[in-house]
Amino acid sequence: FVGTANSRLYRSDNGGLTFDNITQSIIDAGALLPLHEIGVASDQPKYVAVSDNQPKVYFSSDSGKTWSDTQVDSQIGFTGIVQCIAISGWYSGGGTDVYHDLAVGTAAWGDNITTGQIWINKIGKSFGSWQNQNLKITPTVGAEVSSIAFSPTYYSDPTILAVASASDDAGPTDN
Repeated sequence: FVGTANSRLYRSDNGGLTFDNITQSIIDAGALLPLHEIGVASDQPKYVAVSDNQPKVYFSSDSGKTWSDTQVDSQIGFTGIVQCIAISGWYSGGGTDVYHDLAVGTAAWGDNITTGQIWINKIGKSFGSWQNQNLKITPTVGAEVSSIAFSPTYYSDPTILAVASASDDAGPTDN
């Protein structure tokens, strides 16, 4: 999957030898261009999530043929931007249920009240609700989450890493 500056979404099924333009499928689901971030589950490449310009996050369980709006904007009252997306590997929910976690890192630019956050939605047979992970960033206002990664063995090691920074994090530079 590749998102490009000309606001198209492409998928390759042959290791990048050729790409198919699948932009219309996400537009049909309600996405507004340009698209910004993309995440793919490492153990289930048919699981794809993409953020758009609204901010909304769309999820596909069939390699981008069809998309569902995850309702991230309406469920959390979010008005900032999605900075990053990650999808965990599978893990058991007990019994025969298997899940993946869809995570988004956010930034709330310009309101001088909020800060970026990590939100997670459990993907199983359907979407759950978005859960704030209550990341504590210092300073508490104006920070952003710019990258998220799940442990490769998330099923047994539920580690999540995040890069977060604030606008005043820049240190001195040598000229």
